[in-house]
Amino acid sequence: STFSSSPSPPTSLSKTTNSLLQLKQVQRQVCSELSTMTSDVLHHKRRVVEQRNLDLQNLLYEKDYLQKQIRSCRDYETLQLEQMAHDEGFETEEKKCAVETFLGVTERDPTNHESVIQKLHIEIDLRGKMQTELKQQESLLKKTKDELTKK
Repeated sequence: STFSSSPSPPTSLSKTTNSLLQLKQVQRQVCSELSTMTSDVLHHKRRVVEQRNLDLQNLLYEKDYLQKQIRSCRDYETLQLEQMAHDEGFETEEKKCAVETFLGVTERDPTNHESVIQKLHIEIDLRGKMQTELKQQESLLKKTKDELTKK
């Protein structure tokens, strides 16, 4: 009689086994979804890192290119400008320092660009006038010499 009121052990075992199997199935589904989500997140993060690495490589390449351009510009020979500095008596051991002293500004400083251009235009005009005056004086000197040799 006591045995008849309690569920039979095989039925209880069967229900427990069924519940355990369902729990395992849910666990596998959760693990599968978690694995898929982890894989997707990992793939996305990998793409982000690869893109940032590519961006970094591009920036490093551009930086190297610009440094070469800057070096090229700094090494550019300004023979006429150096000659003008020399003619005006601005002599230093380094030609660039003489040019900077002559111009009154640091030529490499981009904020001084307009004043450097203005100074160079003034110098061009002044030198043009001086050359014209020199030719006139040379012509006058030649005339004077010719007159003196005729007398």
